[in-house]
Amino acid sequence: MFMIPVAGSARNKVSSPAAAKPAAWHACVLAPALLVAATVTPGAHAAPSPAERAAILAPAERFDAAERWERLSGGSATNRRRFDRDAFSQPSANISFEDLAQFAIGNGLFRRPWVSSPSSTRSADGLGPLYNARSCQRCHLKDGRGHPPVDADDSAVSMLIRLSVPPRTGEERALLDSGRAPVIPEPTYGTQLQDVAVPGRAAEGRIRIARARREVTLDDGAVVVLEEPRYTIDELGYGPFDPRVMTSPRVAPPMIGLGLLEAVAESDILVNPAYNWTDTPERGGWDYRSMMTHEAGHFLGLGHSGVGRQSEGSLIAGSSVMWPFGFGSGTALGRDLTADDITGASLLYPGPAANTGPIQGVVRRPSGEVVRYPHVVAYAPLLDH
Repeated sequence: MFMIPVAGSARNKVSSPAAAKPAAWHACVLAPALLVAATVTPGAHAAPSPAERAAILAPAERFDAAERWERLSGGSATNRRRFDRDAFSQPSANISFEDLAQFAIGNGLFRRPWVSSPSSTRSADGLGPLYNARSCQRCHLKDGRGHPPVDADDSAVSMLIRLSVPPRTGEERALLDSGRAPVIPEPTYGTQLQDVAVPGRAAEGRIRIARARREVTLDDGAVVVLEEPRYTIDELGYGPFDPRVMTSPRVAPPMIGLGLLEAVAESDILVNPAYNWTDTPERGGWDYRSMMTHEAGHFLGLGHSGVGRQSEGSLIAGSSVMWPFGFGSGTALGRDLTADDITGASLLYPGPAANTGPIQGVVRRPSGEVVRYPHVVAYAPLLDH
């Protein structure tokens, strides 16, 4: 996976990769989002009747033959035209003619290789300085699943290594328990190893895989030989790992079916009786105002923001409304727009006096230590009013 960071919170805008590595941005999100957003056209076919719906959802009673509905696992969106190596790369069967153009644009971005800057190819430059692959399709092969290297000569481009460390403080444990953070990042390398770099820069490390054969006896007495992969990371480019580092090998998931998921509004998933929604979260419960403000940001075109952590992984009171993880119950954080939210909205909907330009400098911690790849937002104070 390679990164397509976009300035501010406007993560759904089309843009080339910025020449920086924000610590929380490690996903190839832009092109797949464009690719799948047009794959479902609600209302293109009549909804099933209650009886048809019950028949479709009924548990299987026999497994020696396919059920009537199995050939349409994606409903009327199921591809029934291509069953070759490009089967996963097809638009939904019920896509409209107008949306087919959007699908084609997204598909082109998904396949497009990016290059480092400066480059004569201005529309596709900005790759790096650290990355995992030059295009989305290099990981998600033909929109399908990636794979680990077959042997020592094969590349690890369609897989990656996730990094994390165990929580060290009660605050970090609370972040994990509440779901406000999926992991605690490794202090130097973040949450994902970037094993490729542009010329003149060192990659973060090199993934090596050794395989040990092991015999396993099954219940029927048959003996099979399994290969047990053992992963190591060497040639670290920016110092040693934290001694408690944990690694998790991942292969790129398939892209099929994402259009169906995109058709379900996130607010429909979140606003349900499983959560105790309230307007007074300080008395207990989840704050519906912060959740709906976040969803309104998506409605306006904002993607998720990486602004929500300090160096030690703790949330800050000024965390972006578009921070992708819930702030947990018992808090009203996320109600008020921050500089990052305002900047992202201003990029999507610029006023007549909008003015943008580059900024440069060095970000340091209070101790004087230089922060690598910080997320920097500059905005006019007038935007706060």
